[in-house]
Amino acid sequence: GPNKGRENSDHFFSLCEKEGSMVFEATTITTFFLFYMVDLNLLLLLLLLPVGSYASCSDGEISGLLAFTSHVQPAIWAAHATNPRSRQSCCEWEGITCDDDKWSRRRIVAISLSGRGLRGSLSHGLANISSLQVLNVSINSLSGSMPEDMASLSQLHTIDLSSNNFSGDLSFLAKSSQNSLQHINVSSNGFHGTLLPLRNLTSLPSLWARNNSLTGGLGPLLEICKHAPPPYPPLQVVDLSSNNLSGAIQEGLGNCTNLQVLDLGENHLEGPIPHGIYKLQGLTKLCLAKNNFSGEIGEAIGNLMHLSFLMLSA
Repeated sequence: GPNKGRENSDHFFSLCEKEGSMVFEATTITTFFLFYMVDLNLLLLLLLLPVGSYASCSDGEISGLLAFTSHVQPAIWAAHATNPRSRQSCCEWEGITCDDDKWSRRRIVAISLSGRGLRGSLSHGLANISSLQVLNVSINSLSGSMPEDMASLSQLHTIDLSSNNFSGDLSFLAKSSQNSLQHINVSSNGFHGTLLPLRNLTSLPSLWARNNSLTGGLGPLLEICKHAPPPYPPLQVVDLSSNNLSGAIQEGLGNCTNLQVLDLGENHLEGPIPHGIYKLQGLTKLCLAKNNFSGEIGEAIGNLMHLSFLMLSA
């Protein structure tokens, strides 16, 4: 009868509910077990990682930084030397930039200490920071010659030593491992010697070396354009003003077809202005003022359609 149907119906729903509860419980247990296995695998993975994977700097890098600070005043990183936790977090030190690798030891890629009022000299210990790509110590009062072993920094692409009291020649740029250099600024120092160390820097786009005591001719600089890999010569900016450069400008300057800025003012250069200059149609600034040039300025100077600054005064 109706009651029996209801009983059967109630029995059916109670059975479904019961079985559903069993299925739910089984599913819950399975889910818990899977999460447990994932967590266990993650734990095992973390345990298998090398000790120190999360340390921010290697011992060599830290020793390089501490050697640097031992040669300058104020000793900007001296407080970190005796603090083990601080030593491990050297990526947070003033002026230090590290890469963003989150799965292995982070490496120092940049030291930027411009305008910090530093005195002293640069330490050989910088060569221990093998991953260094940018070194900027401009606008300080640093002096002395550059450590020769800086040439071993094969990843260094930007070096800014401008507005200091450095001396010596540019031989620290001469090693082939420095072929990665893209931006050199050694302006307003006491560097002397010739441009010979630059001739192998066939990937160099910009050179700022104004206000030094560099001597000799421009020949080594033109070698950069002559032997540069295709498609275009690298040099875009050359500022060698206010030095003691001498001799004539060779026609080979016309090979530097990518030049946008050429400033050779206030030197002792002489002879005619080579026609090769008129091939540099990308020039926006040309300064040859305060030299000993002679002869006529060719009509082809009109080819330099992008010039916004031209100075040829005696």
